[in-house]
Amino acid sequence: MIGLMFLIIVSCSQTSKPYEKSFDKQAQSSILKYSKSDFNRDIINSLEILDTLKMLSDTICPDTAKYFRTPKATLYANTAARTFFQVFEDPKGTITAMAFFINKTEMNVAEYFKNGQVMCKFNVTDDGVRDGNFYCYYEDGKFRRTGYYKNGTEISDSSRTYKEE
Repeated sequence: MIGLMFLIIVSCSQTSKPYEKSFDKQAQSSILKYSKSDFNRDIINSLEILDTLKMLSDTICPDTAKYFRTPKATLYANTAARTFFQVFEDPKGTITAMAFFINKTEMNVAEYFKNGQVMCKFNVTDDGVRDGNFYCYYEDGKFRRTGYYKNGTEISDSSRTYKEE
């Protein structure tokens, strides 16, 4: 945990807010509430989300993790709240994927079509484990696939795939 926050601080340029070493539980709770509202939307507004993330973050930097997805993500961290968003954008500033972490635990993740329509939604426990119903959509918002996770494992006999009309 401390290593991750140190890495974020060392590899990122600070925004106008000063780095705070103390844990801010109220800020974490507020950011968690915001993330849940974002990840429960069927269609997102990239500009609105990016503006809000800038306000909530004291550290913004490019993701330096090794992965093959391009372009690389931007990390929006609130070090005092021990939270960060990993946001993938296309060159025009449209969010294509986003994940939210608390204390290095992935709490929410979603991918989006260019029109802002969510591709898939998963229920995640407070420990970051997929648990419960999931829904995947076509770009027009109609169901593509539904199913159920139990403690991080997809229950295959609960899945249903819908043909595109």
